[in-house]
Amino acid sequence: MDSVGVNLQDCVLQDFGSRLRQMRKMRQLRQMDMASFGLSYKYYQRIEAGHVNPTLITMHRLASAFGVSVHDLFRPEVPTED
Repeated sequence: MDSVGVNLQDCVLQDFGSRLRQMRKMRQLRQMDMASFGLSYKYYQRIEAGHVNPTLITMHRLASAFGVSVHDLFRPEVPTED
């Protein structure tokens, strides 16, 4: 992968992590609370930091934790709670 591809990947992962952080804080959850949804504290911390590319199974766990669809995890705006 060329440097443009690597930079794009980094930006996508960091943007995704920022959205997750925003969603988590809206729900008044701590990173440690994500363990109750099957995500280790350290792994979730790395997702929010944009250091890992989560799997599809992890995406489903994240969506379940935030009460949204997997699709909503990728929306530019943060979905509101019903």
